[in-house]
Order: sequence, then structure tokens, then C-alpha cells
Amino acid sequence: GTYTVTVTDDGGCSVSHNITVEQEDVNDIDVSAESNSFCAGSSVVLTATSGFSSYQWYDDNGLIIDATSSTYSANAGGDYYVMVTNSSGCSSTSESENLVNISIAAPTGLEADNVYTTSVSLDWDATSPSGAYNIQYSADGGSTWTTIENHYVSAINLNGLTSGTSYIFEVTSSSFGCESTASTISFTTIEACNTPDNIVLSPTPSDITFTWDAIFNAESYQIIYAYSGGYWSSQTVTGNSLTVDHNGYGFAYFYIRTDCGNGYNSSWSSLQSISIPSC
Repeated sequence: GTYTVTVTDDGGCSVSHNITVEQEDVNDIDVSAESNSFCAGSSVVLTATSGFSSYQWYDDNGLIIDATSSTYSANAGGDYYVMVTNSSGCSSTSESENLVNISIAAPTGLEADNVYTTSVSLDWDATSPSGAYNIQYSADGGSTWTTIENHYVSAINLNGLTSGTSYIFEVTSSSFGCESTASTISFTTIEACNTPDNIVLSPTPSDITFTWDAIFNAESYQIIYAYSGGYWSSQTVTGNSLTVDHNGYGFAYFYIRTDCGNGYNSSWSSLQSISIPSC
């Protein structure tokens, strides 16, 4: 602008002089963001107009220490702006850029129920705003994973598992392009309750001995047997053999199954039969 200075002496004489001061225009400073929203645990880069001599970034808490380049990587939500200075020492301040940090809650209350030989039921509290969940499970301690993405129910039944195997199960909430931390649970499928095999029937003139290969997780074995013209009888044993007397003629018939406890039984064996020696 133009300024006027006037000097007056003791006699009342005065003189005036105009002085024009010119102010250098500072180029506009703009701030842009890769995205105005980002996921918790990540960051977003803010970029200011290039070509200034110095930069200083600010957030909601004031000056950001060591944030003095034309870019700034923000890892928290809030308002950000930058103050710049040109080569003449003139400064300018940008408009604020608002960033939103999206935090998705991890699923809670994860439980594994109805664990069987090849299946399990899992459920958890619904925490995903969109109702979507990402799932993965591993049977080898986490070396390899089976993944299920965008599962829209807070429960799942897994089938086709391997019996007697320890599994790791992880589930995350997924919304707005972001993912929560994982909730994890481990479970072990039940060993298969197998039907005995290698069944051998060994008759003598007075009795018959049934033997079979032991099943390692068996609590007991249930045997039903009959002779020609007779009724079916049943016995339960904990070992892998049974000897019973016979009637001395005809045939002996025999079935067996494994009892693995808690009401968990194998299927019955095929019918086994042998001729009873008379002497």
C-alpha cells in the first residue's frame, strides 16, 4: 500500500512524502490426501503443493514435531493443515483436511461346539457393522490355511475335517474395506470310532473264541452272537477277545461294534459265521 509521512518544524512549516510498500503475493497452498478414510493400523499420505522453502504440518493437537516436508504420513484421524514459507520469507496456511480412521471391533465370544470326528460348529458375537466376516482355519499349526471370505453370518459349521486333529480357527470382522484383528480358538476333532477288523473265530468242541484287533480309543466292545436255532445273546467286554460256550452243532453267528464313550459307537461289523465242530 501507499503510506504518507509528514514532517513539521517549529515554525509550522511542513513537508510530506509518499512511500509505496509492495507485498509479494504467496502462491496458494493446497493439501490433498490419498484417501480421506483409512483403516486402523494403517496410514494415509497428505501432500502439499510443492515449491515452497519450508513446510510445517499441524494436527488437532498443534504443531507436529519433525513434520517439515511437503508430505506427511498420518496414522490417526482428525484435521490436518500445513503452513508454508516461500523464498522471500512470506508464509501461507492451507485449509484443513479431515481424515477418518476406521476401527472395526474384533468378534467376541468365539466358541467351538459339537466337535465331532469330521465336523464342528462355531459361533461368535456379531460385531461387524456390515455383517461380513473373514474366516480361516489350519490343521498344521498355521503353516497352511483354508480361507472363507465375506461370510455373512456370525456362526459356521465346518465339515470334511480330519478326525483326531488339532485345528486353529480365526475370524475377523470386515467392513468399509477394513478388517479387525482376529479372534482365535483351537479345537481337536474326536478320534474316529472304528469298527473292529481282522476278526477271527476259533471254535473248539466246547466253545468259540472271538478275537479282533484292538481299537486304541475304545472304551469297550459290544458283541451279539447266536447259534443255529438259538436266540441272540449280547455281551460287553473291554479287551479284544471273548470266549463263549456253544451247543455243539450247526453254526455260530457273530457281530461286533466299538463303544468309544459318550454314546459314540462305531457301526456294526459284517456278519461273521463259522461251523461248530461236533468233536
